[in-house]
Amino acid sequence: MNNGKKHNHIQIIKVNGIEQAFLYQDMFPTIDKYIENPYIKLNVYMEIRDPKKLEAIENNAKNIIKLMRHGVKFTPTQPDIMRIEQIMQKELEKDLSLTNV
Repeated sequence: MNNGKKHNHIQIIKVNGIEQAFLYQDMFPTIDKYIENPYIKLNVYMEIRDPKKLEAIENNAKNIIKLMRHGVKFTPTQPDIMRIEQIMQKELEKDLSLTNV
């Protein structure tokens, strides 16, 4: 699958000194109301504060999303992000219309 090309759909990134696998191919859109609390592992909040690391993660995520929007599938079980994005967008529009009443 490599074909001499660089693949960034999986990366190992240190978070709080612990190596974590970032599976970009498994990411999907969501909205704030579905995020209940921060990610905690071994009773430690797993957060990234380094602005350069955050920027690199964000840029890689945007590149992966761009590939997905063009139909690239990294795994057979990859979520249908386009469908999920449409559902989330409709929910946001519905929530917005309810708050404007």
